[in-house]
Amino acid sequence: MDTTTMVWSFIDTRGPPPPASSYHSATIIRTKMFVFGGWSGWGNGYCNTIRVFDTETNCWMNTPSAQLLPERRRDHSAFTYNEELYIYG
Repeated sequence: MDTTTMVWSFIDTRGPPPPASSYHSATIIRTKMFVFGGWSGWGNGYCNTIRVFDTETNCWMNTPSAQLLPERRRDHSAFTYNEELYIYG
């Protein structure tokens, strides 16, 4: 979505996208969108993956494996403050 023209368009992306889910959050910090959690409906159902989409390169990236991930959840809220991601709920 181009927020200047308010027009949707398709883009070619690289890298594996996040698993299909509902009730996830998507939060922007500068040129990156962080997609966290949600409900996949299979296996455990709840997700705790954080996938990052770089809007400059159109590439999906994993978060570094050395980071601790929040617990699995859905129906949460996420926001940024001082370029840090906060997850609540």
